[in-house]
Amino acid sequence: MGDPSDAELVQRVVRHDDRRAFAHLVARHQSELRRSLRRFVRDDAAWADDLAQETFLIAYRRLVTFRGDSSLRTWIYRIGYRLFLSQLRARPPPADAIDAVSEIATNGDDPGSMAHGFILDYARALTTLTPEQARAVHLSMERGFTHAEIALIMDVPLGTAKSHVLRGRAQLQTLLGDWASRLG
Repeated sequence: MGDPSDAELVQRVVRHDDRRAFAHLVARHQSELRRSLRRFVRDDAAWADDLAQETFLIAYRRLVTFRGDSSLRTWIYRIGYRLFLSQLRARPPPADAIDAVSEIATNGDDPGSMAHGFILDYARALTTLTPEQARAVHLSMERGFTHAEIALIMDVPLGTAKSHVLRGRAQLQTLLGDWASRLG
């Protein structure tokens, strides 16, 4: 028998308070969520870890309310995003953390490699977008969420989510246009 689906694990948690099933859900989703939160908080690892931990505590307490209108992954991201926004008002991320953000994005690539150079330029270009555009582009391009899922996560109308992604991508294409000739 293969790995249980999110839906199966959710049912185990809701029906039997199966904490191992919830631990399995956390293990499945926490690394990706934490990386996204680190991007949002400009590589404040402690803050991102706190946000991720609080996200899963909230998810555990509210799992009984999960109706399956979206994927569990989208639902968890929505909790994390709302938590991030609620803390952002009191604790803005440092403005000078672009190099740290760039470093986590490169995943240890050879500093002289073309991939490393592109990722650094991409991370820097993201900082020129509005925060909402940068977050929507991240969710779209780096996490693979659809416009509808991004709208749910960011709690904005679908048209707004599309606009954030499309305008952000257009600006990135302009800023990173030189890379098209190098990579193409």
